[in-house]
Amino acid sequence: MYRSIGGDSDSLERRQFAARTSIYLILSAVAQLTPNTNPENASGFEHELEEADRHKWISINPQETHAGGAYWKVIRWAFEKQGLFKAPGALPTAEGAPPAVDVYIDDGRHGEYPFQPIHAYDIWNRLTIGEGGGVHEEPVTCQTNYAYVRIKNRGTQMATNVVVDGFYCPPDSSKVFPKDWISMNTKTLSVPNIAANDSVGVVVGPFKWLPELSGQQTMFFSVSATNDESNIDRRITGSIPDWRLVPHDNNIGQRDVIAVEGKGRCPFKFSAYYAFAWAWIIYLGGLIITPGGIGCTICDGFLAFKAIGVILIAFGITGFVTNLARMKGRTKNAAMLE
Repeated sequence: MYRSIGGDSDSLERRQFAARTSIYLILSAVAQLTPNTNPENASGFEHELEEADRHKWISINPQETHAGGAYWKVIRWAFEKQGLFKAPGALPTAEGAPPAVDVYIDDGRHGEYPFQPIHAYDIWNRLTIGEGGGVHEEPVTCQTNYAYVRIKNRGTQMATNVVVDGFYCPPDSSKVFPKDWISMNTKTLSVPNIAANDSVGVVVGPFKWLPELSGQQTMFFSVSATNDESNIDRRITGSIPDWRLVPHDNNIGQRDVIAVEGKGRCPFKFSAYYAFAWAWIIYLGGLIITPGGIGCTICDGFLAFKAIGVILIAFGITGFVTNLARMKGRTKNAAMLE
């Protein structure tokens, strides 16, 4: 467990974090026990560790708060590798079996959890519709791109009711879920049933998306199935950075890409930021024309000063209404992509 969540990292900081996390989980699991619930075997203690992971972790020294729910699949895998969950008739020295349903996005670890840098080549982008044999094309800004992902199943049973969600993070994003993850224009696609032990997988797509800024983007996909949900589906207890989330849940994959500048012009994005900007202009104009609002010692005359206020109000209203209209046009364009 320690090695998987960062103990094998080259970074001292990551190894220290993995050590603190492992100790926290073990001590929290022990703290949950009573004389009546003291586990009689490894399976019982594995369950207690999973339960300890459900809770938000508040550290006093150093002062940190971390969302719970990130590591339970790693915990289960760590015990699996040491022989728990063996299939009937397996040798005493054999590793355990994977979960009955275990859909995943391959990032080079084949659905397992050894520590390594994460980069899922089973996620790729195309500039035209068609999976293109899995060959990646860098996305282009201000035009529709088409993303694809391959879903596999290392479980011992068929995966059913499989659903995939697509997201991306723009340049300079902190990649914290959920605040930085933007749903693709095609948010969700359903997937046919995936056979047990399927290492070939099923290609899902296209997910239409429209990057607006050039530079590094991160594409994320999350897959859930009956009895195998992604951790972002009700398990995570709060905001969480990608480095704690993605490597520890094989249902989630990410790929960093470089968006290149397109020739088109992106639709204007109306947001709370622009709304407040125009509102402040209108408010400033109102203060200028209101008796006792604000004064101007350098303006040439009372009427000239009031004229400035009127102009600001008119400018602010025009900007607000124009951008609202552009927002409606953007919404219509997004709907056409669905």
